[in-house]
Amino acid sequence: MEGRRQPGSGGLWGASIERILDALAEAVTVTEVDGRLLFANAAALERMGVKSLQEAIAAGPDEVLARFDLRDEEGRPLRPDELPGRRLLRGEPAPAMLLRMIDRASGRARWTLVKATALQADDGRQVAVNVLEDITETKEQELRERFLAHAGEVLASSLDYEETLTQVTRLAVPDLADWCSIELLQDGEIQQVAVAHVDPERVTFARELRRRFPPRLEDRFGVGAVLRTGRGEHHPSIPDELLVQRAADPEHLRILREVQMRSAMIAPLRVRGRVIGAISFVATDLAGAYDEEDFAFAQAFASRAAVAVENARLYCERSETAEMLQRSLLPSGLPEVPGWTLASRYQPAAAGGELIGGDFFDVFPATGGFVAMLGDVTGKGIAAAALTALTRHSARAAALLGLSPAQILALLNRLLLSQGELSLVTAVVAQVQGTSVTVASGGHPLPLLRRGEGAPAELGRAGVLLGFDPDGEWPEVSLALEPGDTLLLYTDGVIDTRRGAERFGERRLLDALAHSPAEPHGLLEELQARLRSFASGGTRDDVALLAARCSGGPSVALQAHRPMARVLADDQHRGAGAADQLLGEVPEQQPTGATAAVMSADDQIDAVLVGVGEQRRPRILGVDDLLARLDPGPVGAVGDLAKALPQVLAGRLLGLPAIAGRLGAGGRMGDRYRHQLALAAAGQVDGHLEGAQRHLRAVPGEHDPLEHQRSTGISTSATTSAAIT
Repeated sequence: MEGRRQPGSGGLWGASIERILDALAEAVTVTEVDGRLLFANAAALERMGVKSLQEAIAAGPDEVLARFDLRDEEGRPLRPDELPGRRLLRGEPAPAMLLRMIDRASGRARWTLVKATALQADDGRQVAVNVLEDITETKEQELRERFLAHAGEVLASSLDYEETLTQVTRLAVPDLADWCSIELLQDGEIQQVAVAHVDPERVTFARELRRRFPPRLEDRFGVGAVLRTGRGEHHPSIPDELLVQRAADPEHLRILREVQMRSAMIAPLRVRGRVIGAISFVATDLAGAYDEEDFAFAQAFASRAAVAVENARLYCERSETAEMLQRSLLPSGLPEVPGWTLASRYQPAAAGGELIGGDFFDVFPATGGFVAMLGDVTGKGIAAAALTALTRHSARAAALLGLSPAQILALLNRLLLSQGELSLVTAVVAQVQGTSVTVASGGHPLPLLRRGEGAPAELGRAGVLLGFDPDGEWPEVSLALEPGDTLLLYTDGVIDTRRGAERFGERRLLDALAHSPAEPHGLLEELQARLRSFASGGTRDDVALLAARCSGGPSVALQAHRPMARVLADDQHRGAGAADQLLGEVPEQQPTGATAAVMSADDQIDAVLVGVGEQRRPRILGVDDLLARLDPGPVGAVGDLAKALPQVLAGRLLGLPAIAGRLGAGGRMGDRYRHQLALAAAGQVDGHLEGAQRHLRAVPGEHDPLEHQRSTGISTSATTSAAIT
């Protein structure tokens, strides 16, 4: 013990006191204002790495402290004169300080709590008594728990696959490693998907090293071995001999030495018993070597990271599937309509919501022009997608039959009410014929009309929500449009866009429409910009927009229409022969006689079979046209109509889903049946249905259409009254 006394101290420390201090687990030193050491107990000498007090004094305070990399709790480097003992003797405040002391020789890091107390010795000197408590185990456990909690929050904050991988490496650096990388096993190949380094400029170097010397599954050590076996690797130290053993060639060895790896760990990324990748941690001279506790913690972190990565991957796959399905529910593009400019936008809800929205829109050809429809189904996800498809395609088929907006909504209402569960839809339909528009709404925001320099205004009258009331009504409003008029159809996601508790609302929408470019594309761009500016956190609901501007030119049927003859049939001149001539494709030679009046070539694009009834109004429009559309090739394909209109028109349109399959008879018999069907649909010649029955009896396996009527309870009078009212 005598060796620990400062020579000439005048008996400053007695032998008994020294023995007591040597028994303490805490390191205790006594220093002067300049840092010179006067006393150190056994724990302090062991911490310094010296055998005696004389050796420590001979080395001097600066040399002893230079053996350690001193950092504060936040990782900031510390100078010796910032230590509490020296500050105290200078008369400065000296609260307890938490240090991270990294032994530069061994790489071992210790968390040390340093406290200093001023003391006046018997000879009058002011000295500092420093107590250094090793709290490494407690602090590291605290840091690990804090790290895992923070990691859980960060990894759960994003379901973006690539962002999650990047977040994992950024979490590891610098808290766990100076260098971290993630490798995933994809299609039997090892792919590096993320890398981080304490020095950002070294990331490029790390990627180049990986590119030149990639790991292989057959490797005995390293990433390849971990991916193959599922067992992690721990290298507390990496001597030069290990680098020589692992290097592929002298150039590789040179690069590995340049990296200056001190210690390394590789942990498998395992999900449900399956290894999906590996995460590597590398410590350089800037950090301590990894011990067994570090390795256990790295594997715990890897387990959490693996779950996050797998969840993000599955979410990404689900998102791609949902996006594909969402695209299929929207038109691939808008048609070109003479006399009109059309534009549309669809914006799904902000991230974090359901993947498949319920908003939809469509523009499709109809008699004399086109029909625009926009709506919103209840719910999200796959169920909403199914309901959207049912609504959109049924509306398209109804428009092809020549139904008015109110009739389309009535038909959709019947269809939705027939579903097994509550199926609610809002929709607005605008039917354009020439330069006039007819609008009907089913529980949906009314279209907005911008005319010249005037203030935009709503167009139409509110109607009942679809799928709710079997006796609902959908009033129609018609208006003659002028050149320059612009119609805007939108979903409630526009006005319901929020900023805190404030809604975008109708007033802002009207203002945006009034001060936006008249051209539809520019209008929608401006409106979207205003929505983005208003909603800093993104929209909570889907947004669908459809704008149409009348340029004043003639509006004719779209080119997608199949050319047909437009026929005006007289009551006194009905017959199968005339039907053969009038209801087929446009003949090479126009028919003559009082039985038909063939319209101009432009009108032939829009085929309309007009049955002259008691009030000389059409009973059914475009029946033959619809059949022709659904059967561009062989006649037998028309049987798919049963899928397009499931029982909606059964009993109202000659039991059409059941009868459509008869068209598979083909040849002249099939054509003849189609003509009989069309004439019967006109409600004029019931006998033609009997004629069709006789023709079909000759076809093996065909069913009796009249028998179908009896089995479904459809009367002949109901059959021939094909108009949907």
